[in-house]
Amino acid sequence: GEISTIFLSLRWILIKCGRGSSPEFTAVQNAFAATFFLTRVAIYDLGLFHIVYNWDAIIQGVTTVCGTPKPLLLTSIILVFVGGLLNWIWIVKIYQLATRPTRSAKGP
Repeated sequence: GEISTIFLSLRWILIKCGRGSSPEFTAVQNAFAATFFLTRVAIYDLGLFHIVYNWDAIIQGVTTVCGTPKPLLLTSIILVFVGGLLNWIWIVKIYQLATRPTRSAKGP
């Protein structure tokens, strides 16, 4: 895992303890969203950019130096990019959760 997992676990604990509408929950939820975005979206996407920017060197280096078959390497890279897409799907859902009204809020 990475650092956002700590806040995800704290969020779960607060919900299970009936504190899902507390100020502490809001703080933990915001910390979860921020750390998830930083680690899983921003830093991960920098890694994806690095792969694209250094494509030829990576393909040449890994297939020549490591002896990895090119189809296996390309499959691995595709899966890494799918992971990036999944992170974007999750961050949208996290944003929607973080910005919705709390459970105790009354509607109009």
